[in-house]
Amino acid sequence: MKKMFWGCMALLFVLSLGAAEDKRSAPTWTIMIYCNGDNSLSPQLVSDIIKMETAGSNGKFRIVVESDFDASNAEENTEAGLPEELSSGTSRFLIKRSDHNDDDDDDELSSTPVERLPELNHDNPAVLENFIKWAIKRYPADRYGLILWDHGGQWEGYGGDEQDGTVDDPAGMASAPIRRSIINAMHSCNVAKFDFIAFDTCLMGGMEVLEDFDGICELFIACPEIDYGDGWNYKDTFGWLKNHPAAAMADFGKAEVNAWKKLHMTEDNEGDRALAAHCAYDMSQYGRVRKEFIHFTGALSAVLSPSQLSIPKQRRKSVEYSLSSTREADDPVDYIDLGQFAHRFTEDPATPQQLKEQSGRLAEAIESMVIAKAMGEEKFGASGLSIWYPVWQRPQSGDDDDDDDDDDDDEAESNMARDSKKFENYQKLNLFKSSPWPDYLRRVWECREKFEDDPVLEKPARNNLTAVRGQVLKIPLNVISGRGAYIIHGALIDRSMAKKKNDCVYLGEVISCEINGPGRYTVEWNLKSLSLTGGNGEHILLGAFPKNDGGDLWISYAEYQRNSKSKPIQVALLLLEKNGTAKVLKMLDADNDSAAPAPIKARAGGTLTPSYMTERRRGKNPDNWDIGYTPGAHKLTIPPTGLSGIKPEMAELKSGVYTLEIYVEDVNGSSSETLEYRLEIR
Repeated sequence: MKKMFWGCMALLFVLSLGAAEDKRSAPTWTIMIYCNGDNSLSPQLVSDIIKMETAGSNGKFRIVVESDFDASNAEENTEAGLPEELSSGTSRFLIKRSDHNDDDDDDELSSTPVERLPELNHDNPAVLENFIKWAIKRYPADRYGLILWDHGGQWEGYGGDEQDGTVDDPAGMASAPIRRSIINAMHSCNVAKFDFIAFDTCLMGGMEVLEDFDGICELFIACPEIDYGDGWNYKDTFGWLKNHPAAAMADFGKAEVNAWKKLHMTEDNEGDRALAAHCAYDMSQYGRVRKEFIHFTGALSAVLSPSQLSIPKQRRKSVEYSLSSTREADDPVDYIDLGQFAHRFTEDPATPQQLKEQSGRLAEAIESMVIAKAMGEEKFGASGLSIWYPVWQRPQSGDDDDDDDDDDDDEAESNMARDSKKFENYQKLNLFKSSPWPDYLRRVWECREKFEDDPVLEKPARNNLTAVRGQVLKIPLNVISGRGAYIIHGALIDRSMAKKKNDCVYLGEVISCEINGPGRYTVEWNLKSLSLTGGNGEHILLGAFPKNDGGDLWISYAEYQRNSKSKPIQVALLLLEKNGTAKVLKMLDADNDSAAPAPIKARAGGTLTPSYMTERRRGKNPDNWDIGYTPGAHKLTIPPTGLSGIKPEMAELKSGVYTLEIYVEDVNGSSSETLEYRLEIR
């Protein structure tokens, strides 16, 4: 018995020594955060650094930040909690631990800079490289993570340093030079690989982007969609990693996505619950995805032809990411979900067997690589990996020799040159040293140009329509040709609002109906349109257009005035409408034509004035129009609850005379001529 007792005591002693040794040998971490915030996101960057302080650094876990704020936005920076003197120049921080109240808008940044630098261009890869070198040498560790914070635009680049308001169109950085900066810094500091690299931005979860992080990190984290919310949940994410410093990166990826969900997918965050897409990618699986993507592209190319319409149809039906531009909100966007696109072919009985099998292999490979994801309700079935696949029609020059038409020809040639340059840059991406995807896209465009069966609508015997409020208007249409005819669009015009005789002031799209090729169709409309209710109970039409083909998401334009002294700015309201019930999800900067327009916080007491898209004919050519906006006659005051207190609804139109335009679009983006009806609502 004594021997057994002392044997047990010895074992416990050895185990306690081992536990103490494990505690002493827990790996150290340095998390580097490169904050390129010298732009419209500057106040949000202040808030995010304050969130980082709720986790904070200690002797074995260092959060190291390089930040560049927008000094031209110093007032809002200060309101967000930044000391006034830090708005200009560049600051490097070791983020200290500080308790902050999540509900307190008066929190201030507690950390003080460990180093101050002059104003730097954070779109310069050398600046990123120098920061990484400095952070690793000053705070050496066993494990490293890098987070890049700012705007993101998929393969077109990350960043946007406006140099304290002096640069209107900053260049940003593509992922290839970011890769070179990271590799140069790692070689200089004798670091073989980062444990994780992440983008706290929009849109960087794309196939083209992941290629440039292959081999330099174990885990990659990004959003394939616009981040409409508040970015990373730094408190919970860093708190988890501090408590699990030896964790496998797959476990950390899942923990980070769960923390992101906790911040974004809340009851009062309708935008993210509908639209979010945020993913963690196991980069050890990326090589397999690349291989299957190459084979998938070959299988697609083998069946592609001008008469083959299932491929463009599956593209149009796949989940899309980004907005392209808020001014083109009702057009197909340039990015789709690659995994869902591939999977759709496995479910289509008409898919050739080789393409079906290869599609399945690619979808499975992507599913293995995406180890965690937070996806909104509107992203059902999406894999979380995007690819550039525009529905692109090259501009056509007019044949008229009129001077105005010469101007139109010049613009068309300019657009073609711009698109050609964009595609030329796309072909140079690192992914396409091995993948034939750009060649496939070129063939897609060639097939579109050779497709000679554009949709044609039969002109009606009479173009006068009469509708009675409370009843459904039924409109018979005959699509007499167009094998790829895909969707019927109908937009309402109020010519009484026009400033000039031929102006078309659009009250929004009121008909969106999917069809399947030529045939006789009857479209129905209940005479309702998305509206807001004013203070006097009057319905204010929003002039909304659908974001996706026949979908639930809508875009409406407005002028937003923060207060009586501020200058009105053009914004886009992103709305969700289902079964007659509508919600405002987000307010976006409509003056920003980037792929990821920034969200704008609606302040109580500010005003919204609906702004209606307006077309004005340019010259004598009936196909050339200038697009502008006409403000409505009514303003709506934002309530104390902000956007959540604004209640849109599908409201019936007033009696009066309107113009209804109807046209058909095919899967390739070609449209029929527009039928114009005089509509009297009684």
